[in-house]
Amino acid sequence: LWDDHQQKCIGELSFKDHVKAVRLRKDKVIVVLETRIYVYNFSDLKLIDAIETIENPKGLCSVSYAPDKTYLACLEKGKGRIRVNIYDDVEMEETHSIEAHNSSVSCITLNFDGTLLATASDKGTIIRLFNPATGEAVKELRRGSDKAEIYSITIDPDTKWLGCTSDKGTVHIFSLSRLDIKHLRKAEEVEEENKVEEAGDDKTKPKNNKHVFRFMKKFSKYFDSEWSFAKFRVTDSRTICAFTKEENLVVISADGIYYLARLDTKNGGECKKLEEKKFV
Repeated sequence: LWDDHQQKCIGELSFKDHVKAVRLRKDKVIVVLETRIYVYNFSDLKLIDAIETIENPKGLCSVSYAPDKTYLACLEKGKGRIRVNIYDDVEMEETHSIEAHNSSVSCITLNFDGTLLATASDKGTIIRLFNPATGEAVKELRRGSDKAEIYSITIDPDTKWLGCTSDKGTVHIFSLSRLDIKHLRKAEEVEEENKVEEAGDDKTKPKNNKHVFRFMKKFSKYFDSEWSFAKFRVTDSRTICAFTKEENLVVISADGIYYLARLDTKNGGECKKLEEKKFV
């Protein structure tokens, strides 16, 4: 562990297996190995928890960053299963096991405060949303109908937008604010929305696209999934994405290309490219 302010090493952890990923909070250090995850207290590097997982070559693991509690989502031993551990300052409070997908999990993302978990499988057609505090499934987002490799899923700090990148070269953006996820909503927001609906005017709120045959949802979940609100096309390369404070989209590719695009938060559709740079 390197303290850049002091310009010195302040701690070291050694393992017999290769380290696949590291996640840092102000109070915890999470180290991901091939089949095990270790959780340490940051101040004294005391081991808090050791979690056994299924083989995890990608180092899949996500952690929340709000100061009150730590939510950690990782693979479980069973295929397609997710484990969520909830920690206070010094120990684990509770854990949940989630049957997220029938096939292997390819991506795991928690939002900033740990109130929403997004997962994707190696099929790459859907993204499922869960309540990490209960393990309850809350919504299903559809990236597309053909198989794809999901490279990344990101949720903005205010939990208004979700973006995902894949090997199809299209970044899909979903409006989380229109999903009616009950445990995310504040009482005053529900009251205000009810007033707007009574007035018959909710045109200013972004909506995800619905399938044209959504009336057939009773026969198949395919027709009831939320489709993306906006899209942005990039080169066919491994990419990650994020959102700026201004609600613009940032995409960075493995080829060293940086994209900045404007998200039309009212109408959605194709994002307008504002900038493209290639770094050597």
